[in-house]
Amino acid sequence: MFATPAVATNPSDWSIGPGTNSAFKAVNRLTGKTYDDSSMATINAVIAAAQTAYVGVRVEENSVGNLCSTKLIFDKTKASFGAVTGTLAVGKLIYTFPPGEILVTAASMNLGLYGVANAANTPDTGLGTTIGSGANATLNLVDSGNGENILTGQQMNDCAGVREVITLSLDTNLVIATAGAHTVYLNTACAWTGNTLAGATTIDGFVVINWTYMS
Repeated sequence: MFATPAVATNPSDWSIGPGTNSAFKAVNRLTGKTYDDSSMATINAVIAAAQTAYVGVRVEENSVGNLCSTKLIFDKTKASFGAVTGTLAVGKLIYTFPPGEILVTAASMNLGLYGVANAANTPDTGLGTTIGSGANATLNLVDSGNGENILTGQQMNDCAGVREVITLSLDTNLVIATAGAHTVYLNTACAWTGNTLAGATTIDGFVVINWTYMS
Protein backbone atom coordinates (compact mmCIF):
# COMPACT_ATOMS: atom_id res chain seq x y z
CA MET A 1 0.00 0.00 0.00
CA PHE A 2 2.75 2.43 0.89
CA ALA A 3 4.46 4.76 -1.51
CA THR A 4 7.80 3.92 -2.99
CA PRO A 5 9.91 6.79 -1.66
CA ALA A 6 13.23 6.43 -3.42
CA VAL A 7 15.22 6.80 -0.25
CA ALA A 8 17.16 3.58 -0.82
CA THR A 9 20.32 5.45 -1.59
CA ASN A 10 22.94 3.25 0.05
CA PRO A 11 24.40 0.07 -1.50
CA SER A 12 23.09 -1.93 1.46
CA ASP A 13 19.55 -0.86 0.54
CA TRP A 14 19.70 -2.92 -2.65
CA SER A 15 20.02 -6.60 -3.47
CA ILE A 16 21.34 -7.18 -7.00
CA GLY A 17 21.62 -10.58 -8.64
CA PRO A 18 20.49 -12.75 -11.57
CA GLY A 19 17.14 -11.73 -12.96
CA THR A 20 14.01 -13.86 -13.21
CA ASN A 21 13.19 -12.80 -16.75
CA SER A 22 16.43 -11.09 -17.68
CA ALA A 23 20.13 -10.94 -16.88
CA PHE A 24 19.91 -8.72 -13.80
CA LYS A 25 17.47 -8.01 -10.98
CA ALA A 26 17.62 -5.33 -8.29
CA VAL A 27 15.39 -5.42 -5.19
CA ASN A 28 14.87 -2.33 -3.07
CA ARG A 29 15.13 -3.68 0.49
CA LEU A 30 13.16 -0.75 1.93
CA THR A 31 10.15 -1.00 -0.37
CA GLY A 32 10.30 -4.52 -1.79
CA LYS A 33 10.03 -3.20 -5.33
CA THR A 34 11.83 -5.31 -7.93
CA TYR A 35 13.55 -4.01 -11.05
CA ASP A 36 14.03 -6.92 -13.47
CA ASP A 37 15.99 -5.73 -16.48
CA SER A 38 18.50 -7.14 -18.95
CA SER A 39 20.65 -4.03 -18.66
CA MET A 40 22.66 -3.27 -15.55
CA ALA A 41 22.84 0.31 -16.81
CA THR A 42 19.07 0.66 -16.37
CA ILE A 43 19.23 -0.62 -12.80
CA ASN A 44 22.14 1.72 -12.02
CA ALA A 45 20.10 4.61 -13.46
CA VAL A 46 17.21 3.80 -11.09
CA ILE A 47 19.55 3.81 -8.10
CA ALA A 48 21.30 6.98 -9.26
CA ALA A 49 17.96 8.77 -9.62
CA ALA A 50 17.06 7.77 -6.06
CA GLN A 51 20.39 9.05 -4.76
CA THR A 52 19.91 12.41 -6.49
CA ALA A 53 16.26 13.10 -5.72
CA TYR A 54 15.89 11.99 -2.12
CA VAL A 55 19.37 12.37 -0.68
CA GLY A 56 19.39 12.98 3.07
CA VAL A 57 15.78 11.82 3.65
CA ARG A 58 14.77 8.73 5.63
CA VAL A 59 11.20 7.43 5.81
CA GLU A 60 9.26 5.71 8.61
CA GLU A 61 5.72 4.54 7.86
CA ASN A 62 2.84 3.11 9.89
CA SER A 63 -0.68 2.17 8.91
CA VAL A 64 -3.95 0.78 10.24
CA GLY A 65 -6.01 -0.40 7.33
CA ASN A 66 -5.98 2.39 4.76
CA LEU A 67 -4.99 5.05 7.32
CA CYS A 68 -1.33 5.92 6.92
CA SER A 69 1.23 8.07 8.71
CA THR A 70 4.51 8.94 7.01
CA LYS A 71 7.42 10.46 8.91
CA LEU A 72 10.25 11.95 6.84
CA ILE A 73 13.49 12.54 8.73
CA PHE A 74 16.23 14.83 7.45
CA ASP A 75 19.97 14.38 7.85
CA LYS A 76 21.35 17.92 8.10
CA THR A 77 24.73 16.75 6.81
CA LYS A 78 23.14 15.66 3.51
CA ALA A 79 19.71 17.27 3.00
CA SER A 80 19.90 20.67 1.34
CA PHE A 81 17.91 23.13 -0.75
CA GLY A 82 21.00 24.06 -2.73
CA ALA A 83 21.82 27.60 -3.81
CA VAL A 84 19.57 30.42 -2.62
CA THR A 85 20.08 34.10 -3.36
CA GLY A 86 17.82 37.07 -4.01
CA THR A 87 14.04 36.64 -3.91
CA LEU A 88 13.54 32.96 -4.62
CA ALA A 89 11.37 29.95 -3.86
CA VAL A 90 13.10 26.55 -3.90
CA GLY A 91 12.09 23.01 -3.03
CA LYS A 92 13.30 19.49 -2.39
CA LEU A 93 11.50 16.30 -3.43
CA ILE A 94 11.05 14.25 -0.25
CA TYR A 95 8.30 11.70 -0.97
CA THR A 96 5.94 10.26 -3.57
CA PHE A 97 2.52 8.87 -2.70
CA PRO A 98 1.53 5.52 -4.24
CA PRO A 99 -0.58 5.49 -7.43
CA GLY A 100 -4.30 5.97 -6.91
CA GLU A 101 -6.49 8.43 -5.02
CA ILE A 102 -5.00 9.91 -1.84
CA LEU A 103 -6.72 11.90 0.92
CA VAL A 104 -4.31 14.05 2.97
CA THR A 105 -5.79 14.96 6.36
CA ALA A 106 -3.01 16.54 8.43
CA ALA A 107 0.68 17.40 8.47
CA SER A 108 3.24 18.60 10.97
CA MET A 109 6.83 19.75 11.01
CA ASN A 110 9.60 19.98 13.54
CA LEU A 111 12.18 21.62 11.37
CA GLY A 112 15.28 23.76 11.47
CA LEU A 113 17.29 25.32 8.66
CA TYR A 114 21.01 26.08 8.68
CA GLY A 115 22.71 28.69 6.52
CA VAL A 116 26.39 29.56 6.29
CA ALA A 117 25.83 33.22 5.43
CA ASN A 118 22.06 33.68 5.82
CA ALA A 119 21.45 32.77 9.47
CA ALA A 120 19.18 35.77 10.06
CA ASN A 121 16.75 34.89 7.24
CA THR A 122 13.25 33.68 8.26
CA PRO A 123 11.92 31.92 5.16
CA ASP A 124 8.35 30.78 4.53
CA THR A 125 8.55 26.96 4.65
CA GLY A 126 5.90 24.31 4.00
CA LEU A 127 4.87 21.21 2.06
CA GLY A 128 3.26 21.05 -1.35
CA THR A 129 2.69 18.93 -4.42
CA THR A 130 4.50 21.49 -6.64
CA ILE A 131 8.16 22.34 -6.21
CA GLY A 132 9.02 25.85 -5.04
CA SER A 133 10.40 27.97 -7.87
CA GLY A 134 10.58 31.45 -9.29
CA ALA A 135 11.14 34.90 -7.82
CA ASN A 136 8.66 34.38 -4.99
CA ALA A 137 9.18 35.49 -1.39
CA THR A 138 6.23 33.43 -0.09
CA LEU A 139 4.88 29.99 -0.99
CA ASN A 140 1.30 31.10 -1.63
CA LEU A 141 2.61 32.57 -4.89
CA VAL A 142 3.91 29.20 -6.13
CA ASP A 143 1.56 27.49 -8.61
CA SER A 144 -1.59 29.11 -7.17
CA GLY A 145 -0.81 27.81 -3.69
CA ASN A 146 0.15 24.25 -4.61
CA GLY A 147 3.60 24.88 -3.17
CA GLU A 148 1.98 24.72 0.29
CA ASN A 149 -1.24 22.70 -0.21
CA ILE A 150 -0.14 19.94 2.21
CA LEU A 151 1.24 22.14 4.99
CA THR A 152 0.77 25.90 4.79
CA GLY A 153 4.04 27.80 4.79
CA GLN A 154 5.33 28.79 8.24
CA GLN A 155 7.80 31.56 8.98
CA MET A 156 10.96 29.90 10.23
CA ASN A 157 12.64 31.33 13.32
CA ASP A 158 15.94 31.74 11.49
CA CYS A 159 18.45 29.79 9.43
CA ALA A 160 20.60 29.07 12.46
CA GLY A 161 18.88 25.83 13.43
CA VAL A 162 16.12 27.05 15.79
CA ARG A 163 13.27 24.69 14.99
CA GLU A 164 9.78 25.68 13.92
CA VAL A 165 7.22 23.26 15.40
CA ILE A 166 3.67 23.20 14.02
CA THR A 167 0.85 20.71 13.46
CA LEU A 168 -1.94 21.56 11.05
CA SER A 169 -5.16 19.67 10.43
CA LEU A 170 -6.37 20.57 6.96
CA ASP A 171 -9.68 22.48 7.11
CA THR A 172 -10.52 20.94 3.77
CA ASN A 173 -8.82 17.60 3.22
CA LEU A 174 -6.55 17.57 0.20
CA VAL A 175 -7.78 15.09 -2.39
CA ILE A 176 -5.08 13.93 -4.80
CA ALA A 177 -6.80 12.37 -7.80
CA THR A 178 -5.37 9.31 -9.48
CA ALA A 179 -4.13 11.51 -12.34
CA GLY A 180 -2.93 14.28 -10.02
CA ALA A 181 0.56 15.11 -8.77
CA HIS A 182 1.61 12.54 -6.13
CA THR A 183 4.92 14.21 -5.34
CA VAL A 184 5.63 15.88 -2.00
CA TYR A 185 8.10 18.77 -1.83
CA LEU A 186 9.54 20.56 1.15
CA ASN A 187 9.51 24.15 -0.08
CA THR A 188 10.93 27.39 1.21
CA ALA A 189 10.79 30.97 -0.03
CA CYS A 190 12.37 34.24 1.04
CA ALA A 191 14.00 37.47 -0.02
CA TRP A 192 17.31 35.81 0.77
CA THR A 193 20.30 37.81 1.91
CA GLY A 194 23.91 36.83 2.18
CA ASN A 195 23.84 33.31 0.73
CA THR A 196 25.05 32.35 -2.73
CA LEU A 197 26.71 29.09 -1.71
CA ALA A 198 25.36 25.92 -3.31
CA GLY A 199 24.25 23.52 -0.62
CA ALA A 200 24.62 26.11 2.13
CA THR A 201 21.02 25.95 3.38
CA THR A 202 20.65 22.54 4.99
CA ILE A 203 17.63 20.86 6.61
CA ASP A 204 17.33 19.28 10.07
CA GLY A 205 14.39 17.64 11.84
CA PHE A 206 11.33 15.88 10.45
CA VAL A 207 7.86 16.24 8.95
CA VAL A 208 4.84 13.95 9.38
CA ILE A 209 2.00 13.50 6.89
CA ASN A 210 -1.25 11.71 7.76
CA TRP A 211 -3.17 10.39 4.79
CA THR A 212 -5.66 7.78 3.62
CA TYR A 213 -5.26 5.49 0.64
CA MET A 214 -8.61 5.67 -1.14
CA SER A 215 -8.04 3.38 -4.14
